[in-house]
Amino acid sequence: MQHIYYLVDESGSMMPRRNNVINGLNEFLKSQENKLNTILSIYTFSHEINCCYEKKKYNEIGLFNENKYLPVGSTALYDSIGYILNKIKNENDISSFILIILTDGEENSSFTYHSNDLLNLIQEIKTNKQLDIVYVGSNQESIFNQTIADHNSILDYDDNLLDEAMRSTTTAVNRFQNKLTPKIEFTKLERDVSKTVS
Repeated sequence: MQHIYYLVDESGSMMPRRNNVINGLNEFLKSQENKLNTILSIYTFSHEINCCYEKKKYNEIGLFNENKYLPVGSTALYDSIGYILNKIKNENDISSFILIILTDGEENSSFTYHSNDLLNLIQEIKTNKQLDIVYVGSNQESIFNQTIADHNSILDYDDNLLDEAMRSTTTAVNRFQNKLTPKIEFTKLERDVSKTVS
């Protein structure tokens, strides 16, 4: 059994792309329809974290709509990631996890976790479980991101290309689930369509 956590930025700056996020999440959910050995949890975060779905099969989840996603507030990125990592750490009935992180901004309001805390948590989890982390960030290539996810599973996107970035994420995760790649990684084409070439 595999457990996918999708952690989605719901801070105020995401409001102009609210419909893009909703459509992208629904596309991802539909891609999981025939994944019988996969369960899903979807969380959103701003200065707080909110559970939308917890350990559900595809057929137990309704599609996202505007009632499920209302961007407001600041970006407690580290605290939100730490919260999910602790949930993964304490799950004893599943040993394979994918954590997808989608954000358009960098950390600005966490109180509990720092980058080193997250790195230590990840290393601890990986001693007992398989954990693959996908980091999808807008206009950022920070050193911090490189520490929590492999370079190949980090996607830098332009705000106006969020649709393409979310679609690329769905495709990359599905390739991995279907054992077409040994790990989650983005192709050059997926990177190119998510980033404006100047």
